[in-house]
Amino acid sequence: MMEDALRSSDLDWTAVRAPLLTKGPLPGNYRMAEGHNVPRGFRLSRADTAHFMLSTLDNPDTVKRALAVAY
Repeated sequence: MMEDALRSSDLDWTAVRAPLLTKGPLPGNYRMAEGHNVPRGFRLSRADTAHFMLSTLDNPDTVKRALAVAY
């Protein structure tokens, strides 16, 4: 699994697991799960995916974590 390669590295990393990406707007009402997929989370807009990824950049709580995001 790709996350195994990240875990074995010395890098600061955050893996984002996104479901089927849509062309929808940025409603911002997505859900997040750590270490597993979001239950019944089948879609997410590209805008919300980007918003979530940018929100993890300066958050030390997301370093070395695998995060799933979906509606």
